[in-house]
Amino acid sequence: SLNKFVKEAYDAGETVAKTGTEMIDAATSFAKAGYKDTALQLGTIAAMYTNIADEEVDAATAADAIIAQMKAFNIEAQDSIHIIDAINEVSNNFAVSSADITRNLGKASAVMANAGNSMEQYIGLMTAATEVTRNASKAANGLKTLTLRLQGMNDEGEKDLEIQAQMEGLFNKLGISVYKANGELKNTYEILETLAPIYKELTNAEKAYVTETIAGKYQAQNAAAILNNWATAVSATETAM
Repeated sequence: SLNKFVKEAYDAGETVAKTGTEMIDAATSFAKAGYKDTALQLGTIAAMYTNIADEEVDAATAADAIIAQMKAFNIEAQDSIHIIDAINEVSNNFAVSSADITRNLGKASAVMANAGNSMEQYIGLMTAATEVTRNASKAANGLKTLTLRLQGMNDEGEKDLEIQAQMEGLFNKLGISVYKANGELKNTYEILETLAPIYKELTNAEKAYVTETIAGKYQAQNAAAILNNWATAVSATETAM
């Protein structure tokens, strides 16, 4: 069984210009994550991505990025190539590198998914922030904090009545509803989509108050970057889709 796997790994490596060892490393990451039956198939996709990335990314890093999105957004193995397609297409059309997205996407994917965002919306928001701040790591962490606060939670993901009151007070002042017609809380993308046109009309002092309220003192810059660059968030989301 092991000999058969090694042979298949080397054969697969030839199709994507990778060594058998590299293929085994990539496949092992997927097997550890529970994708044993499709480990080699997924490893081939991770290896393929390293060939098209605009900066050097090893297969194991690519595998971890793919796994994080599959787990968070319930993406099946047969659809996993869409993950690298989305990252590659966005990096080809916006001022963000595929390596930036790949290395940092996993930092907030679970929180973004739990809040009802799609992977494509997450990539769009992250791209909008990174284009302005030039720091994808802080953009991902900023989105995590912002998303939790919009849900009335602290950085540990626990309900915080003070934060919840701040959010309600802010959006009431702005005349914005954060709820859908069915009573569900809108996701991060939908709330920012409603906020963005109003944000443009605010004074500088009001803008500072809004971003610090929704994202906290240390992540306000990322919130401002997204809201000021909202057209990119929309376009990058559509491109990822």
